[in-house]
Amino acid sequence: VYGTVKNHKGSVDLFSQPGKGTEVRIHLPASDQEFSYDEVNQERSTDSVTFDICVLLVEDEPSLAEVETAMLRSLGCTVILCKNGKEAVDTFSKSWRDIDLVILDMVMPVMNGKEAFYAMKKINPEVLAILVSGYSLNGEAQSLLAKGIKGFVHKPYQKSEMADAIAEAIRTN
Repeated sequence: VYGTVKNHKGSVDLFSQPGKGTEVRIHLPASDQEFSYDEVNQERSTDSVTFDICVLLVEDEPSLAEVETAMLRSLGCTVILCKNGKEAVDTFSKSWRDIDLVILDMVMPVMNGKEAFYAMKKINPEVLAILVSGYSLNGEAQSLLAKGIKGFVHKPYQKSEMADAIAEAIRTN
């Protein structure tokens, strides 16, 4: 949440007192941009989009991993789930010939997305990967794009955004 708020030039205030509770205030700037409710809720349909690929999904947050796995499966992907970068590199080293795409979280325990990507490139220099993060496309993520990451998807994302990123990664490979 903090990363999303900061990316939208907002701030978060946190007030907490023992025995009294916690109050969180999120401040977002007003927008002059006009939009209609229908436009906001009209997500591009991904019902007809399917990918017959094996995806190595690297996500350390269990609830997100569950949602992302279901989303990828609904897109026709076979999913191998790993909870950190080291586990992903170990899995990739054993099965890289069967893995078509890696979806890496940038911030993870044990080994982060950058370290995992570089380790996978040593195993297969042609590794096809997409980076996901709740933080903005900062210098470190930008440098990974220059080193061969095929796309960046900002969390939280919609199914159509991931479908577009997968299609683009496959197309440019």
